[in-house]
Amino acid sequence: ELGLLTAVKKLHLAHNQLTGTIPKELFSSATASSSSPRTASVSSSSSLQELQLHNNKLTGTIPSEITQVQTTLTVLALGQNPLDATALPTYLGTLTELADLQLYHNGWTGVIPTELGLLSSHLEVLALNHNSLTGSIVTEFLLLTNLQTLHLNNNPNLQGHIVDEGGDSGLALGRLSNLEELTLNDTPLSGVVPESLCQTIELISFVCDPDVLCGCDCACDG
Repeated sequence: ELGLLTAVKKLHLAHNQLTGTIPKELFSSATASSSSPRTASVSSSSSLQELQLHNNKLTGTIPSEITQVQTTLTVLALGQNPLDATALPTYLGTLTELADLQLYHNGWTGVIPTELGLLSSHLEVLALNHNSLTGSIVTEFLLLTNLQTLHLNNNPNLQGHIVDEGGDSGLALGRLSNLEELTLNDTPLSGVVPESLCQTIELISFVCDPDVLCGCDCACDG
């Protein structure tokens, strides 16, 4: 049972037929005492660093116990699982060591929590595409200056207004100067792609809807 693997640091079980929910025991510190020799003085602490369970058939949601690995977890890849259609948990913002967060094709609803802006220290990959997110893209995204990959495409109810660095209130995506991949297509954003973003040397892949978001024919496409 997956929940018994409390000593595992890297758990890669993507592209299988796993069912059920994500076991909270993967993240929990286990303590127990008993007169039984098999369970006496059991004490362990999860040291999980990478959890890759994408492309399975897992349901439920992300256990709140995941906060117990906030100082060790660097990769959380749960994309392409039919998780419950609920809002993204705000406690994801406590996972400040995350470098890779992939939650695509999960059925998430509701607004993107502002707490994701707390992941600014290390986050390089953020994939929230192909969900049912609503509301506006939070400006806290601009705190994620280490982002190299940002996928927000195929969220038909997600809104946002793209502005230049010195423009009016909105998303000044040009501040994310380390971006290499940015996909915004099939998400109803408005505004103009800032020239600063088009001139970002690192940006090698940029996909959006040119009939909705102006400036998509800039140098970003090479």
